[in-house]
Amino acid sequence: MLALWICWMRTRIEQDHGELAESQEVLNATYESKLDAIVSEYKNLLEKQLESQQMYYEEQIERRVTRLEKEEGPLLKKLQEANTTRKEVDSANADLEKEIRSLTKTSAECEKHLQKIESEQEWQRSLNDMMIRDQAKWKQLVSETEAKVKAKERENEALTEELEQLLSKIS
Repeated sequence: MLALWICWMRTRIEQDHGELAESQEVLNATYESKLDAIVSEYKNLLEKQLESQQMYYEEQIERRVTRLEKEEGPLLKKLQEANTTRKEVDSANADLEKEIRSLTKTSAECEKHLQKIESEQEWQRSLNDMMIRDQAKWKQLVSETEAKVKAKERENEALTEELEQLLSKIS
């Protein structure tokens, strides 16, 4: 970019000093001195611009650093809180996993106990059903036996009366 500008300036200077009659040495000396002045001025301008930009960006960096330093404290505090919370959650998670294992074991034991109780209950139901059937048979047998006993008692009473009548006749 600088080279293009310098070429343009040379062309401009040549046009300004369009007189070819002057001696080449004078023209070259004038040309070189103007060119040096322009280059020097351009360098100074660039240096000032770079210094201005450097100051601007350094100020921006300082502002950003200051802002980040202000934000860093609360962020570090939040990070520590998050780490503490994560540790608490991890601990609670480990406790819950232990509790789950314990409850799973207890659940398996309860399931086994329930199966045993259900098996015993089934056995007791079948025993109860059998006893109810037997009870009906026994009630029927008792009724039949009572009927036979009553029949025998009546027969016995009849025989006793007959015997008493016979005895009274004999006497």
